Amino acid sequence: MSTQIANIEQIQSNVTVGMDDLVNVFIAKYETSLINQRNTLQDQLKDFNKIISGLGETAINDAKQAVQEFNIPKFKNGYVSIITTIGDEFKLNWEKKHVTFDITTNVKSSVKVDYRDEQESHITSAVSLAPDIISSYEHNMEEKRLVMENLSNINNELRDISRKERQVRGQIAERKFVASGLEDLLNDQELVKLIQM
Repeated sequence: MSTQIANIEQIQSNVTVGMDDLVNVFIAKYETSLINQRNTLQDQLKDFNKIISGLGETAINDAKQAVQEFNIPKFKNGYVSIITTIGDEFKLNWEKKHVTFDITTNVKSSVKVDYRDEQESHITSAVSLAPDIISSYEHNMEEKRLVMENLSNINNELRDISRKERQVRGQIAERKFVASGLEDLLNDQELVKLIQM
C-alpha cells in the first residue's frame, strides 16, 4: 500500500502543467457554462411557444363560443327559404387582434330569378380578441424575443470559442511578462501603435 502512495506522489511531482493545459481548463469551463445556458434558454423558448400556442387555442375557442351565441334566424315560407350557416374554419390573426370566420347565406326560391332558383353569398366576419389575451400574448412574445436574442448571442459565442481562447492566452502571457519584470514591453509605444485602430 505504501508503495502505491509513493508511486502516486512521484507521478504528481513529475506532472508539468503547460500553457495549453491551463487554457484548456478555462475554455472547457467557459464552453460548459455556455452550453448549460443555451440548454436553459432552449427550454424557456419551448415553454414560451407552448404558452403562446395555448393562448391561440383559447382565443379561437372564445371566438367559437361567441359565434355559437349568435342568434341566426332561419326563414322559410312556401316561396323562399333563407338559411345562414357559420363555417367550421376559424383563423387567428394576432396582428389584427381578431379571429375570422365565414358566414354563408343560402337563398332558395320556388321562383327562378335570372334562371336561378338558388343563390349563395359568403362574407367573412371577425370576433375581437379579449384584452387579457392580447396583453398576455404581447408580454410572452416580448419575453420570447429576449430569450431568442440571448440564445443567438450564446450561439455566436460557441461558434467563436477561439476568440475566448486568445483572450485567456493573452491574459496568461501578460501575467508572465509582469512576473518576469518585462512589463515595459507591454507598454512599448511602437508595439501599442500596431494594435490601435
